[in-house]
Amino acid sequence: MLCLRLELTRAHQRVHQASFSLVIAIIFSVPALTEGQTCYADHVLTKTYGNISFQGQSYYSGESESWKIVAPAGHSAAINLTSYFMATCQPRPEKCECHSLTVKDGECSNSSVIGKYCGKLEKPIILSSAGRYLRLEYQSEKLAYEDDFTAIYAAVQKCPTSGGYPDKCPSSRMSYSQCCYANGVGSCCFYDGNRCHSNTTINATRDYCPRPQDDQSMKICCVTDGEASCCISGGNRCRGDVRFRDYCPGSDEDSQKNTCCFFRGKETCCLSGGNFCYDSGAGTRSYCPSPEHSREETLCCLQKGKPSCCKPQPPPPACAAFLKGHGLNNAECITVWVFGAVVGLVCVILGIMACRKWLCYYCLASPLWDCLEVFLVQLKRFFRFLVRKFKSMLFYASLLVTTIVYTFACCICFVVIQEWPWVRAYRDVSAKFHRGEIPACFPRGNAYEDVN
Repeated sequence: MLCLRLELTRAHQRVHQASFSLVIAIIFSVPALTEGQTCYADHVLTKTYGNISFQGQSYYSGESESWKIVAPAGHSAAINLTSYFMATCQPRPEKCECHSLTVKDGECSNSSVIGKYCGKLEKPIILSSAGRYLRLEYQSEKLAYEDDFTAIYAAVQKCPTSGGYPDKCPSSRMSYSQCCYANGVGSCCFYDGNRCHSNTTINATRDYCPRPQDDQSMKICCVTDGEASCCISGGNRCRGDVRFRDYCPGSDEDSQKNTCCFFRGKETCCLSGGNFCYDSGAGTRSYCPSPEHSREETLCCLQKGKPSCCKPQPPPPACAAFLKGHGLNNAECITVWVFGAVVGLVCVILGIMACRKWLCYYCLASPLWDCLEVFLVQLKRFFRFLVRKFKSMLFYASLLVTTIVYTFACCICFVVIQEWPWVRAYRDVSAKFHRGEIPACFPRGNAYEDVN
């Protein structure tokens, strides 16, 4: 038992000694790591692809600017210096003692230098890092000059060792940073695309879109004419059991042909804005307009017993609801309606005049001119009758409004004057009519003159 306790005591002592040694090592090693070192950068770039532009800047002595490129995990960083101009000093311009652009393999200022440049760039320079970080530092040591440089940076991907891929991407073009194989050959593809996740035999020739030979907008993995291809984004995926075409528009078609359809038993793409066919000829053409018809032929139809596409018939005139089948255009239809309205109004006027016994019954036995004169006289009397009717309506309306006002807003009319509001309203309105303030309705007490 005593031996066991001695062993435990010695073990604890060894642990304490090791911990103390580790702390001492850390304390003495920190100054060595931090002395003259900074990991701060004026610009931190974390995209997988981008541009750096430093143009027309004027810096005085001792001023600087820095950039830090951070690649994703498992990637390294690369930069392509496409142009630069840095002022040089005599007598040793190659030493870059005045102004310089320094590229370092690492994150911090004390990282190893892989390139220092000044003067004028003759041809592009491509540099890459061993790890995730690449650092650029611009330094102005003497007089103020307007220096500039442009560069393209990208995250370098180490490609899989199997599958026919290249060693790494990008190889030369910085924007082509995705490991891929196109047409069965390992290559580097545009960075901003989509990985194709199909294990079918038809997709065995490409695993990424867009391919190097494709336009950069062709980011959709698709099948065109039975072959693996890349299509323009913004279209539609075809439904059902499709083997020869699963996306519209295809890689070699108009971008407006984004509707999946069948034509003569073949999967194809049709212009949008049409109609699907459900008639007896749908097996030959499932959509209108089909590839051989114009944009206006959107109706499914049969011509001479064969499936076809037709233009829609123009809609009938808006006013021809009761004149269907007469073939009238809008102008003719409006003319008919106006004529009918005038005839109807004349019939109404004649009907009222007949009811009032104002027609001259001897017109049938008298010359037409005499009858017309009588008719005009009676017509004037009819309009005077309408005016009197209107005046009567105006009188009653004024009487109603005045009564309501006196009843609800002038209670003194009943309390002080001891008169009912509607009686007082009638007397006031009548007085105004007689004074001409309101058109007189019955100036002499008679509502109407005898017109019989």
